[in-house]
Amino acid sequence: MASRDTRTGGLEDRARARQLLIHDHDANATTPAGWLEALWGPFLARGLPIGLALIPEVRLDARTAEGEPERYLRERGRGTRPLAANPELARLAERFEVLQHGCTHERVAGRYEFDRHDAADAARRLERGRARLREAGLEPVAFAAPQDLYTPASFREAARRYPAIVNGRFWPRWLPLRSRLGGARRAFGARLLRHAGEPDLADPAGLVDALGRGPTIWVFHHWRFFDAAGRAKARPLAALHRLAERLAEARDVEVVRVADLL
Repeated sequence: MASRDTRTGGLEDRARARQLLIHDHDANATTPAGWLEALWGPFLARGLPIGLALIPEVRLDARTAEGEPERYLRERGRGTRPLAANPELARLAERFEVLQHGCTHERVAGRYEFDRHDAADAARRLERGRARLREAGLEPVAFAAPQDLYTPASFREAARRYPAIVNGRFWPRWLPLRSRLGGARRAFGARLLRHAGEPDLADPAGLVDALGRGPTIWVFHHWRFFDAAGRAKARPLAALHRLAERLAEARDVEVVRVADLL
């Protein structure tokens, strides 16, 4: 991993460094803190920053578009649960860069919460979600909507509150994109960061070697690394940790935070 020059504040080999951001989505008040420690501890120990996209006040009966219970829920019930109800997770999250991932991650009238043409509702959810994270002692630096689904109304409200917005592989046609020097794209004043989804860990070294100039964003989902009983899946976990080793060795890859790109 490329290292910072403490004398100049610059980055050694910055001109040829490839930038990478690693994010984990869906952690919430029902997530065992030990899961995140098991996954990302080896990265953090090597000085590799991880972004944690947290659901601020998770709905305990949330379901997918297909009607199945959301797999990120370790407990199910009625109503919602704020992140501060899991103080162990909140303390651990202080070691990560925090993003706001929706508010409750629920579906409303058949649509995900930010996939609705209701600016007032989007604003309320953005404010409530950020307040819930702050109650847990965390300050989010960017926003990511559940399932990457926005409407013009909800996107504009998110851009009013956050300097950066993370989305999936494409930007909707209605978005008024503006490019700046270096290829950075903005809309409604917010920096747009497009993620590449969840990478295949079959060949961790090959993943790193294939990185482009970027910045590239990989989005993982911690719950995919554990079975229904909460046991870690040994092979995927080992592959993830090999990725940490390879990134730490790569002199031409800079693992960065969203804040580094603003």
